[in-house]
Amino acid sequence: MIEKSIEEAFWKAQNRDEIKSHHIWAGEIKPLLDWATAENGFHLDAFNGYLNMFDRLFEGNCEDNIDLVRRALLTRSLANYPIKQGNEFNFGWGWADWHQLIWENSEAFRKFFDDCIKNAETDLEAYLKSLCDEFPLEQDWAEFVHCPYLLEYCNTKHTICNDGKNHILVKNSWSKPFAVKNAHLLYSLGATWQNGNILFDEKYPQWRVWYYQGQIGNCVVIENTERNVAIDVVCSVTECTITLFRRKTDEENIREYFSTICSTPEWEWNGERWKKMIDYKLDNGKVRDVLDELIGRIEQMD
Repeated sequence: MIEKSIEEAFWKAQNRDEIKSHHIWAGEIKPLLDWATAENGFHLDAFNGYLNMFDRLFEGNCEDNIDLVRRALLTRSLANYPIKQGNEFNFGWGWADWHQLIWENSEAFRKFFDDCIKNAETDLEAYLKSLCDEFPLEQDWAEFVHCPYLLEYCNTKHTICNDGKNHILVKNSWSKPFAVKNAHLLYSLGATWQNGNILFDEKYPQWRVWYYQGQIGNCVVIENTERNVAIDVVCSVTECTITLFRRKTDEENIREYFSTICSTPEWEWNGERWKKMIDYKLDNGKVRDVLDELIGRIEQMD
């Protein structure tokens, strides 16, 4: 009877038709066996407990629905997580990604599952959120832990980083890249991925905030279509660049139109647009203040 129960549990762990995430095991359940084995032998109850928790954490096709699990795992100091592949960083997407992570971090995953099982008696989701909320801001990957909208944008859960500092969020393969620091600014201004066309401030009813993402570049845009004026903002780890221009007009018109506003030394004419740099020290409030002042001056024109 016991042997039959064990056999049924093993077959359940390898059933990929009813539980899609069992593709992660790929027919190899050694970590589950190791976790459920103590000095006095194999424990079926422990095996079932780990498998049940696995099924709760890795639900369905493991797409956007398990982003909270991805963020919680970032707090556990796993080896090679996110998975680094050249200049790409993978937060777990394909079944093989998860298979690799569990096999390379078997003991760390066991401890994670133990903590989840212990806290599942109250509220598993609340426990995972607490891991994220309590994660120190100075730690690696903290912004991905604390800001759900970053992984939300990455629909295949990977980023690209060419300089070791500035991560680019990737949608699909490389069709709509968007910088992490730009994303923070966008959300600090009240916009979201779902609502990328919002009011900048009630005192400026014609100015809207949206975002542009493209292979050549990406930015946060604050625009007044009635005035035909746009401000592009590009943020990085070290600095923030504000570019001021008009659409559907020639360069000389742009240069002359903003000549009074841009007469101070920090502004530079690049042949097409006016540009200035801000040493913002990752303070998006400072960027908003600069934008507020700039828009106020533009509103006083004419």
